[in-house]
Amino acid sequence: MYDILIVEDEMLVTVGIVNSIDWREAGFNAPHTAANGKQAWELMGKIKFDVVMTDIKMPEMDGLDLVRTMRDHDYSAEVIILSSYTDFEYVSEALELQTCSYLHKPAMMPADIVQAVKKAAVRREESKRQAQTAHRIERLYLNSARKLKERMLLDLLAGNEVGDAQWKEVPLQCDPAASIVAVVRFRNGDQVLQGSFKADETLFAYAATNVIDELFRAESGYESVCKAPDLAVVLLSGASESSAGKRDERFTTLSRVLRTYFQLDVEMALQTEPIALRKLSQAAGALLKVLDEREQRIPADRLIVVEGAAEPRWTYRSEEWLDSSWFSDSFPGADKVEQIYRELERKNTTHRQTLELSGMLLGMLLQRAASYPGILRELYRVEPEMYSRLQALGTAPELKRYVLRLWETAEALIHGSHPQEVEKALQYVERNLHDQKLGLESTAAFVNVSRAHFSRLFKEHTGETFHQYVTKSRIRRAEHLARTTDLKMYEIAEKVGYPSSKYFSKLYKKLIGRQLSHIRSSKKL
Repeated sequence: MYDILIVEDEMLVTVGIVNSIDWREAGFNAPHTAANGKQAWELMGKIKFDVVMTDIKMPEMDGLDLVRTMRDHDYSAEVIILSSYTDFEYVSEALELQTCSYLHKPAMMPADIVQAVKKAAVRREESKRQAQTAHRIERLYLNSARKLKERMLLDLLAGNEVGDAQWKEVPLQCDPAASIVAVVRFRNGDQVLQGSFKADETLFAYAATNVIDELFRAESGYESVCKAPDLAVVLLSGASESSAGKRDERFTTLSRVLRTYFQLDVEMALQTEPIALRKLSQAAGALLKVLDEREQRIPADRLIVVEGAAEPRWTYRSEEWLDSSWFSDSFPGADKVEQIYRELERKNTTHRQTLELSGMLLGMLLQRAASYPGILRELYRVEPEMYSRLQALGTAPELKRYVLRLWETAEALIHGSHPQEVEKALQYVERNLHDQKLGLESTAAFVNVSRAHFSRLFKEHTGETFHQYVTKSRIRRAEHLARTTDLKMYEIAEKVGYPSSKYFSKLYKKLIGRQLSHIRSSKKL
C-alpha cells in the first residue's frame, strides 16, 4: 500500500477528492491532507509519502515552490499537479519539475484521479527499482575499487612490484609521490584473531580498518590497509593540513578504541618525512624496527614520531636470520652459537637486537631440552630464572657468555641422559627426516638392536613413542622451512618425508589446529 498526501487550500475540493475514491482498491492508504505547501513540507518531515497531489496557488508556500523544495532535498515522491489554471506557463514549469501528471480541477472526474494515482504508483515502483539497481552498482563498484586498492597497498607493503596500469586503475586519496607513513602493530593480534574473530582474517581486517577510517576520514588525503593479524598501515598525504597535535590525538584515540572494543594491544610509529608509495615496504619495515628498539620507559601504546625518515642500523627478522645458513638439520653445538655472536658483533647490532636473538636461542635450547625426560627440569634447577637474568644483562659479551654457559650445560645433561643407542637414534632421525622410509625398523637396524627392544628403550628414555617423536620433529622442521625459505608447500612436505602435500596439510591441521600456510602469510614484514 502506498501513502499519499493531498495539498489543497480549498476544503471542499479536498473533501471531494478524499471521499470520491476507493483508496484501498486503488492500492493506497487513507490520504493525509495539508492546506498549503508549508504544512505539507512539515508533514513530509515525519512521513515518507509515495505520491503528493498538490494545488498550485496556495498561501504561504504554493505548489510549485513545494515541489522545488522537495527536489532540492531529494524527497523522491511522485507529484500530481492540481490547478484551475490552463495557462501554459504553469503547465510548462510543472513539467520542468518532472511532475507525474497535471489535472485540471474544473474538468477532472474520480476516474481521472484514479488513473493519475495509479500511474504515479507505477512510476514510484520504477523509481525504486532504478534506485536499488544504482545502489547495487555503486556498492559493487566501491567494493571492487576497495579490493583493488587493498590488494595494491598490500603488494606495496610486501615489497612487490606494482605496474603503471595498476597505479592508473586504482584511485588513491593520499599522494602516491609524497605520503607520511605510520604503522600500527598489533602485539596480541594472533591471539585476538583466533579468539574474538574465530580465525577470520577478513573480518579482523575489516574491523581494524573501519575504526581507523572513522578516526582519520577527516584528513584531506588518507588511506589505510590492514595485514591481519600483524599490523595496519596509515598513509597521510604529505600536504595534509592536520596539525601534529590533532594527528597524535587521533592515534591515541585509535589505541584506546582498539583496546576497549577488540582487546587489541598496539604499538605505533610514524615518520614525518613523506615517501613515494613505491618505497612503502622499506618505510614500514624501518618503523617496525623503531618499535623493536623502543626504550622500555616509553609506554607501548604511545605514538613514536620519527622526525625525518626512520633508518635503523640493521633490519632483520630474527626467525629468518637463524636459518639454515647457520644451522644444519641437527641441533647446533656451542661452537655454532659462538659463531652467531661473532656475526652479531660484525654487524654492529643494537643491544635490543642482540637481546632478541639471545632470547630466541634460549627458546630453541629449551625446546630441545624438553624432548629429553628430566633435562628441562634439571636445567631450570641449575638456572631457575633464565629469562629474567637475560633481560638484566647490559652488554653483548655478557649475553654471549650467559647463553653459551647454558648451552654447554644443556649439552652435557643431554649427552649424559641417554644410552648410546637412543642418542645415536635421535641424531639419525634429525639427519633423515626427509626420508619417507624413516621408521622404527630402519632406525633400530641403524643402532644395531632389535625392533622390539629399541621401541621399549626409546619410549622409556624420551617419554614418547618413536612415531610420535618423528612426527613432532617433522612438524618442527616444516615450520622452520616455512619461516626461513620460499619453498612451495609441496616442496616442504617432500623435505620432511611426506610425498603427498595434501596428506601433510591435513595432518598438520589436525595436530596444530591451523594450516602451515599461516606461518608463511605472517612471514613478510
